[in-house]
Amino acid sequence: MNKYQRAILENQDTKVFYTCSSVKNHAPIVADFDYDTDTYKLIQEEDIFSTQYEFTVQANSNIESCEFCINGEWHTAERKEGNFLLVSDFNSRTEKIKLSFADNIADDYIFSVQYIEADKDLYYQKQAESTRNAYIEAAQIKHSTGTDLVNIYFQPCCTECGKTEIELWIAKGKRENHHGMIAYVPRFIGGEPEQMIAKFSIEEGFLFKSISGLANGVYAYRVIQYSKSEELLFESDFQIFEIRSQGAGRPMGHINRI
Repeated sequence: MNKYQRAILENQDTKVFYTCSSVKNHAPIVADFDYDTDTYKLIQEEDIFSTQYEFTVQANSNIESCEFCINGEWHTAERKEGNFLLVSDFNSRTEKIKLSFADNIADDYIFSVQYIEADKDLYYQKQAESTRNAYIEAAQIKHSTGTDLVNIYFQPCCTECGKTEIELWIAKGKRENHHGMIAYVPRFIGGEPEQMIAKFSIEEGFLFKSISGLANGVYAYRVIQYSKSEELLFESDFQIFEIRSQGAGRPMGHINRI
């Protein structure tokens, strides 16, 4: 872009001569225009299925026409309310855009369009995490403890849920000093799973598992659900709990929810 073209395109009325927005999500796209190489970098949204972007050349009485090139063929951009509109598509890519000026007050300005694709692996990773979180929320996992037992409750995470498993682990407890009535005493604040000691497949129609005969100590469990075709739906994070006798300072019957 030479100084004459730039003075025409980026005057007091149009400090930036173009805008760009997502057709699918109607979101404005942050532009990266390299004036040294006359290249517009179109950066795709995180959504890899958002492939079309509306490129608008702002109304300017000094611009006579706008054309765009796809596969070596030039096409005329639509004009609406003085603006020039065209759709840049990642699946049918606009290679170049040409602006022609009224009365030949400057040479035609031609710039290239460079396409920066979204990270597909990152997109699918975020989608999987979002789905997992939704399944865990729907499963409503919680537990309550007794003198030597834990009751674990859950719901099917979706209509496709066909099987639920529960793993029980021994865990290493974590404690911090807490000021009691007389002195500082250790307070249970969680733990880390160390070794699995049991795995239970829950019978159809049951939405809880009662595990009894547990000695005093710290334990962990996680809930795993599968589809009717045996595909993994989700594996919950570990939930930590402690079994202590009634006289050991921790009330029984406490309910914990994820």
